[in-house]
Amino acid sequence: MNSHQISFFRLLCAALTLLFFASCDDTTGSVGITMSEQTDALRVSTDTFNIVSSSVRAGAVVSRSTVAYLGKIRDPETGAYITSSSMLQYASVEGYTPFPEVGLIEHTEGGQPIADSCEIRLFYSNYYGDKKTPIKIKAMEMATPMEEISKYYTDFDPVAEGYIRTDGIAEERTFTLDNQNLTEEDLEDSDDMPFIRIKLDGPYTDTQGNTYNNFGTYIMRMYYAHPEYFKNNYAFTHHVMPGFYFQTVAGLGAMAYVNLSQVRVFFKKTDEEEERLASFGSTEEVLQTTTIESDEATLNKLVAQTSCTYIKSPAGIFTKLSIPVDEIMYGHANDTINSARIIIPRESNTTQSDYHLSPPEALLLVPASQYDDFFENNRLPDNKTTFIASYNSTASSYTFSNISSLVAAMYKGNRTTGWNEVLLIPVTLNTITTTSNGSSVQKVIGISHDMTPTSTRLKGGLAAGDNGIKISVIYSSLH
Repeated sequence: MNSHQISFFRLLCAALTLLFFASCDDTTGSVGITMSEQTDALRVSTDTFNIVSSSVRAGAVVSRSTVAYLGKIRDPETGAYITSSSMLQYASVEGYTPFPEVGLIEHTEGGQPIADSCEIRLFYSNYYGDKKTPIKIKAMEMATPMEEISKYYTDFDPVAEGYIRTDGIAEERTFTLDNQNLTEEDLEDSDDMPFIRIKLDGPYTDTQGNTYNNFGTYIMRMYYAHPEYFKNNYAFTHHVMPGFYFQTVAGLGAMAYVNLSQVRVFFKKTDEEEERLASFGSTEEVLQTTTIESDEATLNKLVAQTSCTYIKSPAGIFTKLSIPVDEIMYGHANDTINSARIIIPRESNTTQSDYHLSPPEALLLVPASQYDDFFENNRLPDNKTTFIASYNSTASSYTFSNISSLVAAMYKGNRTTGWNEVLLIPVTLNTITTTSNGSSVQKVIGISHDMTPTSTRLKGGLAAGDNGIKISVIYSSLH
């Protein structure tokens, strides 16, 4: 008996046990007769069906992430290129006092306080690719902020859409992931977390035509002139700093996963020798989005393959499954489906490389008809029609343990185009851990499209036939 057969046998036993105890009566005097009669009446059967699977282009997806991606890479397995750029907003936290009283600023110009220097730091705790590969990015000042009520997709072009100041900051910076351009003092200052630094020390002219010695001085003087603009994030992004667009402009072979960015303003107080720092960060309270440029020709070739299917992120390829609902229900219209399980094996890479993309950590199974609504309205998986499967590296597969409620809903629902089709989508889960009865429980509180570069081939495809993905079903009925 192989591992799949053993697992299926255990699942069958569990279902029988549940049905057995459900049939028990509370009156002990009739237990023997009742159990005998109901066990004779209970019928359990199993069956397995083929699932037709295919690859489909993801197209542009809703871009919502707490990580910004910067760089350009090439998937060594499929040859597909991915270029990522990001828009970031910066927060003015309520109650934060970035600067002291104006008379305590040591350096002045024309009687007005000035900042000693200003810079953007893009901190990354993770990355993909060769640490010595140079990547060039361009930081461009935004003319208008991203709005909470708007939905931004991965094909959104801030330049073409007029979000960038044509006469604003436009600073280029080349970096390597091993931070050869940073000193030991820099790294100590950042708690050894690598970062990309973009200096903003040149003359700066604001939208009203006022000129400052650097961007930090502009922020400082806005604070003294309009402290109300620093009371909350909305006022700050709409009146002081709409944000920056960081565009990847050159280089191939590396990508930084930026999980924190700061605009830093340095200044000195008259009564202190040490330099002070005012910092405005890209926190979860403000928006950040990623713009993706995909290798369209290569992705289309992968989708056309029929010997397997693909999952690729970001905004790359999904796998579509056609659930054989009518076959599953044929002859079982009056039966209960206790379990409907799908195991999706991953196929091994065919090339050797030190830089293989990892398979997605989690897949969302969602009816194709619910896909747009799910992401646009920030839905959560309900384990009724939408489900999550985590990658099992030991078994090299994803398992959806029981989608019986979805099968039942499809069978009874409206049969419009694609009524029995679901999509497998790579996602990132935002979770919290709670404790209940002494046990830790992980709860999903948010879900978004995976913006991390991932890639995998799955067993199946239009030409798979009996060698493709299967759904195993357990039925029960009382007669």
